[in-house]
Amino acid sequence: MKISYIIVIKTPGLWGTGKKGLEADNLTYKCRIGEVEVPCIPSTSIKGALRKTASQLLPILKQIGAVKDPNIIKEVFGDRGTSYTPLTLTDAIPLSSTDIAKEAFKKGIHILINNILKIPTMTVPHVRIDDKSLTAAKRALFTEERIPVETSLYGEIHIYEKLLGEDKALEAMRLILFSLSDLRYRYLGRKSLIDIKIIGI
Repeated sequence: MKISYIIVIKTPGLWGTGKKGLEADNLTYKCRIGEVEVPCIPSTSIKGALRKTASQLLPILKQIGAVKDPNIIKEVFGDRGTSYTPLTLTDAIPLSSTDIAKEAFKKGIHILINNILKIPTMTVPHVRIDDKSLTAAKRALFTEERIPVETSLYGEIHIYEKLLGEDKALEAMRLILFSLSDLRYRYLGRKSLIDIKIIGI
């Protein structure tokens, strides 16, 4: 089972490293596609957001009968720190049009190698004000590299039915689709808002 989707950046996006609030220059995550390096959203970040959202939605989904297995989160996402699960995701990478995304869904994500969108990043300056002097605090000026608003990024989610069984795979599909839809109401990465468009199932 495969779900392909587009993430549309609604506020300048940052998926970086280091602790939130650290007063140091932050660079957004990059993927190397062939010879090209482009800003992207790492699959680990998307999977983590989906797991958190799915865990919060599970009681409601059980109540309406969309999901019955109380252990579905663990069975789909695995134990925390487990590398092998029935669920795998690709990094979300920038592309130029929905038509290319539809073609990638039908023919395979490899076609994006020749359709990568080389997007420029934007630099956002920040400064922390000292409460006493009301001026910039010492060494408190830093910048963030962010993905521009309205950038579209394509990603895929694969659910391996043979590892779950048909019934649990269908429950997993419902759980992932509800969770994907809910991500548009949450912050991702470093306080980034997004929209989600499903391309194909």
